[in-house]
Amino acid sequence: MWAIIISFSFLTLALLLVIIILLCYIKDVHKTVDGLYNELQNVKYGK
Repeated sequence: MWAIIISFSFLTLALLLVIIILLCYIKDVHKTVDGLYNELQNVKYGK
């Protein structure tokens, strides 16, 4: 029982951390998305 509660709390903390990181980068979200898209295209076409 405790293991479930502890793992759930860790999962919640991890989710909050991800949200905070996303909020920190939200100003540069377009640049980030473009960069990720370009990286995906490079991987796809082997450039």
